[in-house]
Amino acid sequence: SVLLEIETGAYEPLLGEVDPDDGRSAFTSRGWCEGFSRGIDLRAAAWEARLGQDSELMQYLGPIIALSIEDEVFDSDAEFAALTDDEYDECLARIPESVDAVATYWREHPASDEEHALRNEGDPPRPPRRRGGRWVH
Repeated sequence: SVLLEIETGAYEPLLGEVDPDDGRSAFTSRGWCEGFSRGIDLRAAAWEARLGQDSELMQYLGPIIALSIEDEVFDSDAEFAALTDDEYDECLARIPESVDAVATYWREHPASDEEHALRNEGDPPRPPRRRGGRWVH
């Protein structure tokens, strides 16, 4: 499982392969970044709150954000120069260490009760956890 790979330091992302016009094959992070982005979206309010408070987390996400902007997964208000092939490959190579750093960050700085209570816009209301004195989950 991915969680076990992250915990043991053996995580490797599954990347797509494309054939550019020059005939050589190259790896792309677009699909992987889409999946990572969807994972963040599951707890978007908590991630946004934490990213607004702690620049350390943003540093860990640097290579992932660079790839996401390059592959047009994330929109950006700022203009960024396109990554060179070497910069792109370096960011790809840094995905495992970034994922490990983010996982370690959340283990060492778990979400507070307030962050857990943050709701994403459009989330359905949460059902009560207890009804009639009994837990319902």
